[in-house]
Amino acid sequence: MHFAESQHHLVRILTILGYPVLREFKSDHSKRCFFAYAIFTKIISLGTIFFHFCDPILFPHNKATLIFFIWFAESVVNQICMTVLTLNNIIKDNSLRKVSTLLEDLQSTFAIDCSQLRRTSDVVTFFVIILYFFVFIPVVFLSKNAFSVPSLVIKILYTIDGISFTLYEVYLLMLLWSLEKLIIAINFRMIFAFTLGKSQPVVPLLTGHSKVLQCVELINRSFGLFLLLMTLEMLFLLTGNLYCHVFGIWPVVETERAYLTTIKTLIWIGPQLALWLAVIIKCSRFYYLANETALCTRHFDDYSMQNTKVTRQINKFLLKNLHQKKKFSAYGFFDIDNSVIYTVFSSIVTYLVILIQFKQLENDLTNKNGGGNDTSAT
Repeated sequence: MHFAESQHHLVRILTILGYPVLREFKSDHSKRCFFAYAIFTKIISLGTIFFHFCDPILFPHNKATLIFFIWFAESVVNQICMTVLTLNNIIKDNSLRKVSTLLEDLQSTFAIDCSQLRRTSDVVTFFVIILYFFVFIPVVFLSKNAFSVPSLVIKILYTIDGISFTLYEVYLLMLLWSLEKLIIAINFRMIFAFTLGKSQPVVPLLTGHSKVLQCVELINRSFGLFLLLMTLEMLFLLTGNLYCHVFGIWPVVETERAYLTTIKTLIWIGPQLALWLAVIIKCSRFYYLANETALCTRHFDDYSMQNTKVTRQINKFLLKNLHQKKKFSAYGFFDIDNSVIYTVFSSIVTYLVILIQFKQLENDLTNKNGGGNDTSAT
């Protein structure tokens, strides 16, 4: 089972949600219609944000506070990220299919079965949908102590928008996992061939390794923007929600509703944070495994094999390996590795300090205005 086949259910869901992913169009007209549908879904999602923050049930907070602007800005940034991602997929749809075609070729060559990827993506997709629709939405209205049909419709549309971004993270994670399985198979077979003193499989394995790195270049071209948006989204999401809960909910809301609101936020952020961390870890692990391939050549013994062609191929591979890019990139802005996790969390602390200073300034201005009014009244 190839990668595209293993992700059939996930791709179908993402297509319904308006994300062009590995979709084959029968004609240019159907392609244009689908792209128009994708853009239309983003316009609806953007409108949903404004209705969400105007709804007194879903957002009963004061609209003139810093907390309101932070929550609103975080939602708008999230929507901008998804709209840009949709446009990027429309522009790069040929590159997306090239990744799938090259992966299919490599998986056929090295007999890699993606059944495990299918089971994992189906389970994670089912879990995310259940968590958001059947847990998140009920907890939202329990924390509000109020309910209305328009509010429910707005929240469902708002949740669908968040689900689409999360499921796209699942798709990217499965793609990285399939590349990891390929590079592990290549490394294992290369060590096995060198150990047995067989030179015949070495050249095809080195060629396969080069094709895997071609996949990395295509993924950087097709998904680099998503890696960047995903990191920025996580930065805004964690910073905004941490600040709003510490300074906007727990000080003013009764304990039971505060707990429900915190659970609601954890349900919303939890899957996205877990998938983001998994993607970062997979990118770092792939870089380590790709470098490990060059180290596998230390098992090569030219004197025992007596094959100068293989020696030339290995020397050529080692020289080329010095210049080939093996790291995934966030659209060229930075490489994706474990250091990104540290950078994001340190940035969150920095922005929280800045927001706390703004909060103190807001409190000072409020007290000053309140004091002036009392004096006038007196």
